[in-house]
Amino acid sequence: MFDVLAGTLEDLSTSVVGLLQPHMSVQTVQEQLIIVGIPTIKVASLGGNQALISSPINGFLKESLLVRRDWWLSWFKGFTRWLEELPPPGRFVWLRCLGLPVHLCNATVVHQIGAVFSEVMEVDEKVFL
Repeated sequence: MFDVLAGTLEDLSTSVVGLLQPHMSVQTVQEQLIIVGIPTIKVASLGGNQALISSPINGFLKESLLVRRDWWLSWFKGFTRWLEELPPPGRFVWLRCLGLPVHLCNATVVHQIGAVFSEVMEVDEKVFL
């Protein structure tokens, strides 16, 4: 557990949470913002397909979202105001199983082990070759 400075939460009050389009990544959006000359808008991953979008310049993000709405919607499905109470959408993690007996090294068993912790998105079949 850690404390977040009150100033940080105030800074986030003008931020929005964007739901990324399926083909888009946080890194790609940030690179595109830099290419078009808007490096003051920052995009950070919140996990899953959600991103926190913020700017230190008061009102700049809101104006950009309104003026360039079609442009932003090519990257994001939609937006919502950032709220401290928003639950995290989840995180992707790699699960490494050390000491697993050879006869249990298959996708079905690894999927069952992963399911103990959370939803399993994918098991890489290549690791069993």
